[in-house]
Amino acid sequence: IKTPLNVILGHAELLGGQFGHQEDPMERLSSLQCIRKNIDQIVQLVTDFLAVSKLETVELRKVMGLVQMNDIVREVAAQQRVTADDKNQTITLDLDKELKLVMGDHDQLQRALGNLVSNAIKFTPPSGSIRIKSRMAKESVSIEVTDTGPGIPKKDLPSLFSQFKRLNGSSNTEGTGLGLFIVKTIVEAHNGHVAVDSDKGAGTTFKILIPASKEYWTKTDPYLGHKGLERETPTEHAA
Repeated sequence: IKTPLNVILGHAELLGGQFGHQEDPMERLSSLQCIRKNIDQIVQLVTDFLAVSKLETVELRKVMGLVQMNDIVREVAAQQRVTADDKNQTITLDLDKELKLVMGDHDQLQRALGNLVSNAIKFTPPSGSIRIKSRMAKESVSIEVTDTGPGIPKKDLPSLFSQFKRLNGSSNTEGTGLGLFIVKTIVEAHNGHVAVDSDKGAGTTFKILIPASKEYWTKTDPYLGHKGLERETPTEHAA
């Protein structure tokens, strides 16, 4: 948090005239935009810290309920659509109508998947694509997020979910280094597992596995009816 605060202080002093006046209106605007960007970064960092703090308490168990992960996939895709459109990226959904319910915290599971999709958009170049796939994997629900980004070197994969982990070459990409740690913490709090498959130049696939709720084993996703596997865009138009 020290780095963005120092940037804010520096630009505030420039605007205040301590290091000379900024006569050019565009320079003043640039300083204001830089201050706003770094404030947003601090807000995100504090938000992530609070999320981690909550996950380390018993609060998660208080809001457990039956969750259909296909619903969360649709919600996250809709939330991220504008950001993807800004980069001319395509988000494709590949959903399984036989997907069972899981017992979990809807908001936290949405945060975990949202972090993965946000990362995919962030590291995928313009005109790239992101696919979110749901399947049953034995007695677990599997959600995969695959992108066409630059990939991650194999040597970096073991430490990828550590706190404050930033990949080499990501210094120009905004982030707190807590996103994947939060994903791992949320998934493990649901007795699940998160994995990654990637290599440099080959794109990346993150997979979340969460045990299905056996009490409601026969209940599937009513939204998909009898259409089998549904391949759709965030606008819900089946291919």
